[in-house]
Amino acid sequence: MATPVGSEVGKLKTVSGIEALEDHMANIVRTEKGTLPSEPGLGWRMSELIPEGDLDAIRWAIHEQLIRNEDRIDHTQLEVSAAPLVDGKMPVTVTYTLAGGSKQRTMTANVHWPPIY
Repeated sequence: MATPVGSEVGKLKTVSGIEALEDHMANIVRTEKGTLPSEPGLGWRMSELIPEGDLDAIRWAIHEQLIRNEDRIDHTQLEVSAAPLVDGKMPVTVTYTLAGGSKQRTMTANVHWPPIY
């Protein structure tokens, strides 16, 4: 989760930069598609894929959602890896480069199963 930086609106703090980008990508990784009323297209169909344990399909689904929902990254430099579900958590690692950038970055988010809402 990003450390609040930037402006404060009332009691709401906003984040920006890499932290905001990685928070958004982590939300895409951790979210069951259709569960966020404000962004129904965000996320992926985890309930269809996690019980089967098909890591290739899980990686593909997350990769495609990152491409559809995040334009601040270079889609040609995007890699997603997923480890098997253990104790209700599946670590997903995303390796990416900012659009127009050259530095490769990595972030990891845990997918919880069953999902936590």
